[in-house]
Amino acid sequence: MEVVGLTGGVASGKSFVAQCFEELGASRIDADLVAHEVLKDDRVIGSIVDRWGSDVLGDDGQIDRKRLGKIVFGGPDDTELDQLESMMHPEIRIRIRKQIDQYKDAAKVDFLVLDIPLLFEGEYDQHCNHVIFVDTNRTLRQQRAKLRGWVEDELDRRELRQLPIEEKKLRSDVVIDNSGSKESTARQLADFVEGLGIEIPDSFRDLYFDSSKSKESETNPDLPNGHR
Repeated sequence: MEVVGLTGGVASGKSFVAQCFEELGASRIDADLVAHEVLKDDRVIGSIVDRWGSDVLGDDGQIDRKRLGKIVFGGPDDTELDQLESMMHPEIRIRIRKQIDQYKDAAKVDFLVLDIPLLFEGEYDQHCNHVIFVDTNRTLRQQRAKLRGWVEDELDRRELRQLPIEEKKLRSDVVIDNSGSKESTARQLADFVEGLGIEIPDSFRDLYFDSSKSKESETNPDLPNGHR
């Protein structure tokens, strides 16, 4: 089984790249989805409430991610975020590694993508045959961060908690330029997948290789590539 890990700068469009891989037939482990599941764990909820009080709970008794986010990202330093990560990351690692093992044991899975922001930091790259760096210029990443509703310095704060971009790029096997059109990114991914000996589905070609669609996307700068 081919295991491909995705890395890149914050707001570089890794989710779009992961989506393309799914459209190419890959299975996917999404660390954000795993984190959402961990936030529903009773033990984690109890630890969070003990730390920040019941105000972080919604009407359904679950963690309100927006309320919690304002606390952990709104402080003068990273103390509160460090606390949250210490509560969540051990369980996230356990679940991700369990999923990787389950996919490796599944005879019908030939191609797995790890969509994990802290790929190198969490040493998940050790499970990968290939690591792809999703490269996007800073101006475009700032636009995406703004569209997410982040405050002005939030992108920088998040990046300071990760390995430097250049180090991640150097440690990667392949660099995909995600600063252009969606079609351009998709074609680069198709080339990579074909290099692995995997056939490109006709549905993928129809979606991204049509010249009229490509021309329309390239001339419409309103939505940054990968912002879905």
